[in-house]
Amino acid sequence: AISSIISYSILKKVRMHYISRITLNYILISITIVFGIMLFQWLPLGFDNFNRINPLAIVSIAALSDFFIKMYVKKSIAITTRVLLETVIVAIIGWYFINSSNLINYIIYNLWFIPLLILVNLAIGLYTGLRVKELFRFWYIAKDDRNSKKV
Repeated sequence: AISSIISYSILKKVRMHYISRITLNYILISITIVFGIMLFQWLPLGFDNFNRINPLAIVSIAALSDFFIKMYVKKSIAITTRVLLETVIVAIIGWYFINSSNLINYIIYNLWFIPLLILVNLAIGLYTGLRVKELFRFWYIAKDDRNSKKV
């Protein structure tokens, strides 16, 4: 994320087409990631399995960093940092579940679970009411609204 902010700061001063700017940003981020991997392999930190990193993961990181840069430009650094931390937490939890052999075996032997997940995600995606966070935030309005209808 830091390399993305630095490359964006440098590239925004140069007048160029949007696609070219994004491409250069991806290239600079990818170079930074590769140098970071090389640095971690050179330092005696115990990270010695970087040779198994999928190149698609590097491209995905570059694409995500572009998303965070767009958010940084439109919002503030505090909001961008919060969203970045939330994304890292979700990624760590997801990585744990993906590497869990018990979960993988459960899904393989219970394929009915996949259509159920699809239906749950559709229901969540199509829901247009208040979110749980909004219910807690505006509970006093809903409470007053219910009390005024009793009169």
